[in-house]
Amino acid sequence: MRGKLGLLGGLLWLSLVSSAYPAGIFNNYPHSDNDYRPSLTYEADRTITGDEGLAETLSFRLNLYGAAGANLPLLVQVHEWGGDFARMEEITSYVPREYQFVMLSFQYQPSTGNEDDWWFGTHWGGECRMWAHQAVMSIVREAMNTSLIPDHLPGVTIDPNRMYLFGTSIGGTGAWQLGVRNPDVFAAVHAHAGFARFTPPVGPFRRQFENDIVGAAAQGIIIRDDTGASYPARDYSNLAWWLTTYRNPAWETTFINITGGALDLTTPVASGGDLMQPVFDAQKRGFFYFRHGGEHSDECFVQMNWMANFRRNQSFLAFTNRTGYGVNPGEVGYINDLYAMSWDPATIVDLPHYYQVRLVGAGTADVTLRRLQRFRVRPRGTYRYWINSKTGPGTPVTVDAHGLLTIPAVSGGQLLMVESVDGRMPPLDLLLSRFFPGPSLWDG
Repeated sequence: MRGKLGLLGGLLWLSLVSSAYPAGIFNNYPHSDNDYRPSLTYEADRTITGDEGLAETLSFRLNLYGAAGANLPLLVQVHEWGGDFARMEEITSYVPREYQFVMLSFQYQPSTGNEDDWWFGTHWGGECRMWAHQAVMSIVREAMNTSLIPDHLPGVTIDPNRMYLFGTSIGGTGAWQLGVRNPDVFAAVHAHAGFARFTPPVGPFRRQFENDIVGAAAQGIIIRDDTGASYPARDYSNLAWWLTTYRNPAWETTFINITGGALDLTTPVASGGDLMQPVFDAQKRGFFYFRHGGEHSDECFVQMNWMANFRRNQSFLAFTNRTGYGVNPGEVGYINDLYAMSWDPATIVDLPHYYQVRLVGAGTADVTLRRLQRFRVRPRGTYRYWINSKTGPGTPVTVDAHGLLTIPAVSGGQLLMVESVDGRMPPLDLLLSRFFPGPSLWDG
């Protein structure tokens, strides 16, 4: 029962550690003691087209945690090897009771059905079809955009801007793939002990991935994108390749929280957090990575404290070149330590010609503004910024060729203010924006 002991020890340790840091994007609520259980449940089966084009049964369950209400967050969870609804509810039972939310979870019938496709897909006829990925996202989007949830959980609606994703092991692989590829759905993701690619090093699964998902290198298996263009499946399924070659740094991703064990021989961190961390740094993407010292099942629980303050309709910050970065690659501990320094999302003002946010904690970092909502940024455009008080002409800063605006060496505890060069954001608009968050008077 090493995984169980690691879970309980990790819960206690994280609760104690987090209470020592200032409030920021992460909450500090203590975790529940395996006793947060659903107050209302609905379950249904769907027939989907699976491997070799044959029919499979994918079940989903809606669980309400807490009391019914409007605009609740939605937590999506995909299960591990042989997992089922009961296992996913056990993992979720440690979520702090301060969170009232709906969980949408998925289970194959039988539950071992995901052991060939890893919530991704399978190949036949020279092509890998991402059918499992697509089946899950079809139901997730149905929950997001239709009356599926209020129809079956009376008195409940969800906030489509607060949709989160968690998975461990095979589910962690699903969380990587579903989360990174669908930023228009998820506000934040927690991927635990999963693969971000299906090519080595992938522990004991190389032969399975070649037989079932991406093929051996000599086979030339392809994947087609939404336009019908084809790419090598071994590349397209690799999220590091996908972000650096198929996408570019301007393409927004959701915020990614990563956990993985340095002693995990089942899903090595080399194909998870260690693979993606340098990509996120190079492309100035937001992430938080906890490389713990345990094995595959250690520290396995839904970390809502890391996700709940992110919103799909609100910007977030990506830190690079930071002090207080946390441990170095290869060491155990926090990487890009948002407990030590982060930001207060309640201070964000995001208007067409003006942006501000207060950083919290200690240290310095280059700050890139990601997932901007209204603040207009032009590639290679010039902007100006102020720290703490808007006096003088401000410091000029130039947007890079990808359209990313990065402010150098901002310290924790400081208020960052950024303005476009024409400066058409008057103080009255800023004041009104705090009380009336609709369209700005100066949106024209």
